[in-house]
Amino acid sequence: MLGPVLATLSDDWPFRETLDSLIDFATREETPDVPSGCLFAKMRSFRWRLGPVTGEHVDKLGEDAVAAYAAWLERCANQGEIELPAPIAMTATYVDAQLTMMLTQISAGEDPDTVRAHAHLALAVLTSPNSID
Repeated sequence: MLGPVLATLSDDWPFRETLDSLIDFATREETPDVPSGCLFAKMRSFRWRLGPVTGEHVDKLGEDAVAAYAAWLERCANQGEIELPAPIAMTATYVDAQLTMMLTQISAGEDPDTVRAHAHLALAVLTSPNSID
């Protein structure tokens, strides 16, 4: 399931287009073919209930996702599309946390429009940043 997200991040789309695509992906409504939420987000939430090998794999996938967010954010910052509001590692972890929260809320049956609105608010720090030391 991380494939589409990682592919979106590696595309050379403008920052805003990529961000909107990530939000749309995370807040899409359930269809008969695609259940709501994300199995990976659910597994991360219940990491403590997984066996050691599965848990390590989930941890590795999480690290890969954060690394992909960091590479995307750094590329966009270097191109002058955004100003990072905090160090790259902190900002990438923040993006990961926000996307995970969106997926969790959608999985819990929250209204997609409300989750999307909250996502835009939470991620506005990337489009209109205030510096965090």
